[in-house]
Amino acid sequence: MMPDNANSRIGALLLLLGLPLFSQSSPEPHAGWKLATGGEDLILNGYWDTQAEDSAPITIQVSGGVLTANSPSGYLGVPNVLASRLQTMGDFGVVATIQTAPGMNGLITLTGSLNTGAMSWQGMTEIEFGVDNNGNYVFAYWDGSQPNPVLYQTLKNAPATAPSGTVTMEMLHQGKQFFLYFNGTPYGPIADPGLFTLGFMIPGIELFPGQRMKLTQFAFEVPSNDTEAQVYAPMGQISYVHPGDSLGSLAAITGRLFGDEESGVQLALGRNSASYIGPVGVTGGAPDPAYESGVIGNFNLLTAASMYYSETEIGQGEFTFGDGDAMVAVADANGVPVHCHHLIGPNIYLPGWVKNGNFTAAQLTGIMNTHIQTLMGHFKGKCASWDVIEEALNPDGTVDTSTDNVWGNVIGPSYIDTAFQTARQADPKVKLYWNDYGIENQSTKAMGFYTVLSGMQQRGTPIDGVGLESHFTPDSGLLYSPDLASMAANMAQLAKMGLSARISELDMRINVPATSSELADQATAFSIVVQACLNSPNCVSITSWGADDTTSWIAYSGYFPGDGAATLFDPNFQPKPAYTSVMNTLRTAALAITSAPTLTATAVVNAASYAKNGVAPGEIVTLFPNNVGPATLTGTGLNAAGTVLTEVAGTRVLFDGIAAPIIYATKNQVAAVVPYELASRDSTQVQVEYNGILSIAVTVPVVSAVPGIITTNSQGTGEAVALNQDGSHNSAANPAARGTVVTLYATGEGQRNPPGVTGALSGANDAPVLPVSLTVGGAAAHLTYAASAPGFIGMMQIDLTVPQSAPTGAAVPLELTVGTAKSPSGVTIAVK
Repeated sequence: MMPDNANSRIGALLLLLGLPLFSQSSPEPHAGWKLATGGEDLILNGYWDTQAEDSAPITIQVSGGVLTANSPSGYLGVPNVLASRLQTMGDFGVVATIQTAPGMNGLITLTGSLNTGAMSWQGMTEIEFGVDNNGNYVFAYWDGSQPNPVLYQTLKNAPATAPSGTVTMEMLHQGKQFFLYFNGTPYGPIADPGLFTLGFMIPGIELFPGQRMKLTQFAFEVPSNDTEAQVYAPMGQISYVHPGDSLGSLAAITGRLFGDEESGVQLALGRNSASYIGPVGVTGGAPDPAYESGVIGNFNLLTAASMYYSETEIGQGEFTFGDGDAMVAVADANGVPVHCHHLIGPNIYLPGWVKNGNFTAAQLTGIMNTHIQTLMGHFKGKCASWDVIEEALNPDGTVDTSTDNVWGNVIGPSYIDTAFQTARQADPKVKLYWNDYGIENQSTKAMGFYTVLSGMQQRGTPIDGVGLESHFTPDSGLLYSPDLASMAANMAQLAKMGLSARISELDMRINVPATSSELADQATAFSIVVQACLNSPNCVSITSWGADDTTSWIAYSGYFPGDGAATLFDPNFQPKPAYTSVMNTLRTAALAITSAPTLTATAVVNAASYAKNGVAPGEIVTLFPNNVGPATLTGTGLNAAGTVLTEVAGTRVLFDGIAAPIIYATKNQVAAVVPYELASRDSTQVQVEYNGILSIAVTVPVVSAVPGIITTNSQGTGEAVALNQDGSHNSAANPAARGTVVTLYATGEGQRNPPGVTGALSGANDAPVLPVSLTVGGAAAHLTYAASAPGFIGMMQIDLTVPQSAPTGAAVPLELTVGTAKSPSGVTIAVK
């Protein structure tokens, strides 16, 4: 008999092995069929509560692998586009298990075509089957021609009292027919009018008013001999091939991110569903297979634009996280950071229960704090940054306290401070932003905003940066058209206040159909915005508000009739002149940087052992940067004060801005001594400089000691640089006798006593603060001297007596210990 915690241990083991973990047992496939790989559990990671947001006041949650749903007054029938979908042109099926009781039942849906018209039913094909409110077994389908089902068939009438128990429901699609099974009893066949000819099946559930559902199993199945069917997880790792440079890759060279705003639904579908994201795209009713790869291939930041108040707290205390969870998951799977958008905004972003609730200031403050704490608590550690406040300014830059902003109207301007303070407490590590429009240039609104920000800082309100929305209309005046000097001056003002800047919602709407002249003006305007960010060191990212012209909000919001074409890519995700202009701007900046020095943290190593596990004060390190150093090796010298030079042949190394003594410099290789000023620090920012141009800083840990014994080769292993007692070089041909003294040299022993002086040549007897020991072939050696190497810099001299118990041989291993740090293995001396 297993102990009580056996299941949790097995689960942990499965996770470690990378195997799928199911909290419920997988359903049994039909005889001669198998569960589709990746579709064994459609409940897991289905992000189902997103559908509750679409169909409020319905509630859906998944706990312990069981989906429970409740629809007190409306219908739920939205396909779950965030769940894994089956793709096949062959036979397929689904199997599901529900709990039944009076008022508890439910139906399964499969969608074969998303809508292709303005109405949600136009072009949509779907089947549903299951147990209705009365306990009847039912089957229905829609063919996209009308809002009501073309066929609604009762397969089995329920008894007078709806039964309680468990029902396993199965649908097999074979040839052109549907076969239904309820607890193994067959029903049908029913002819298929061609509902799944596009080759995909999106799972979902259906609830009637007053219906509750408890779904314990849900899976795809295919014939056992099927080798073609695939299960696609839209919120997983996305395969893409991007030839050459991308917006993200070039921006990364400049130390910035170039992002795109997405919701999980939009990312999963692409540009095809009018009911979700606007006009129909080129793929008709099928999800666009190229959209996700286009997004991930071009951008290196995702803004999760699915965390609006109205989408995450649909009723007081009724939180939905599904779309946000999906966005975080897809970003994590593809190695890009997430900016989360947003927490507290004006009425247009609020559900009716907040803006029409007639709450007191105290009540509304509590509601606001609870919302911030709940969302940030749920996504803690998953968002790189948050928009805490959204669009809270009047045209003069003061805080909006009108009836259009219930927070400012009821609580007053102090709600801003409270929101940021609550956000900082909820997640101390995340970056906190205020996001607004009309503040991109040095407008009246921006000038007033500086006053608001200054007041916040004087009161100690935590804020890290400002999002400049940048919804521009080219050539329409300073407020709505970008001006390079004005934008750069604006971001410089923010920098003086210690604030980062984000180009947070960039688009450029123009009249459609756009002329070549308008597209050219748009391209220039986009380039101006990007250049303004590149000219501003505190500008950390640029985000396009929509990946292409179809998914752009301009195309479907209804706010800008006659306008569109607002992004870098056309409706077919093909580059526009604006894309080319931005890429040229980024490439010019990137090329300037690539000719400058570059350094990585792993290119800073112990000069003796080549270890990469941190630097110690006084250690000699070798750095391997790019675009640094003279063509021939150039050694160091002493300055007029008698200390070692910190610049050799135009090359410098800086640790937290402190110039390090240089030992030599050559092409893409520099040896330097870590400054002793780092002794009390946990990490250091390392830069290299060549001919006045600095590399971007990299962070390297600072450790108390990282000992390395100097060897005769450049690999940090093998024969040590060792002198026998008579002063001759120790070697296989000239071993040291037991009981004689051998002298070794090392580096990385850490701080000395008295404290080391950066750049000063060592005197005698400056011993490390930490204890030193050494073994020869595992035998402890007596150290007659273990201190500074006189007349050198960064080196320690060790005089040891070879133990009588040391083994003999041409390569007897040495191990040096300073404090608790040990030198790497592989260093030897010869003993006879």
